Amino acid sequence: MSVLRRSPHVYVAALCLGLGGANLIRGSTVLALVTLAPLAILGLAPDARLLVLVAGLALLGWWWGSARLDALDRSVLLAHVDTSERSVLAVTGPTRHSRFELRVPAEIRRFGRLRLREAVQLELPLGRSPPQGALIETVVTVRLPKPSRAGARTSHRVRALPCCVHTSSSRWSVSTSSTTAT
Repeated sequence: MSVLRRSPHVYVAALCLGLGGANLIRGSTVLALVTLAPLAILGLAPDARLLVLVAGLALLGWWWGSARLDALDRSVLLAHVDTSERSVLAVTGPTRHSRFELRVPAEIRRFGRLRLREAVQLELPLGRSPPQGALIETVVTVRLPKPSRAGARTSHRVRALPCCVHTSSSRWSVSTSSTTAT
């Protein structure tokens, strides 16, 4: 118990362990509250208070990490899979070239009448690549990420991209208007 009193790093480590544990097993608010009840009863004993505080911080980190991962998995665009609309996208990173297409990290700002800010991967046909920071106006189709060789959609999940957008047209224009970016 004296280590817990002298070292505040134990508390931070417990919180970080809980945040990392959310990647292994996701929990819900109800599950966190049910687990917290026995900890509160144990906290009544004076000898166990610091240990219960460490366990409570780990549980708090686990709940917080689970809630954050659930928020990242939700996407407005998932309801529009296989739908094409005129869109405005902001290029957020450098273009990656492959044999068949260009892949560009982007943020979709408008999809049809829907205004949003969501990170996506823009797939363009081979040709010129858009400059980083550009606002692109084009017609895109929302698609689910391509499965990896293992059969899971893990390549986009690592970067928290639940879907990607594809355009088959090599005609896209860089927008200079600031009104389309809002």
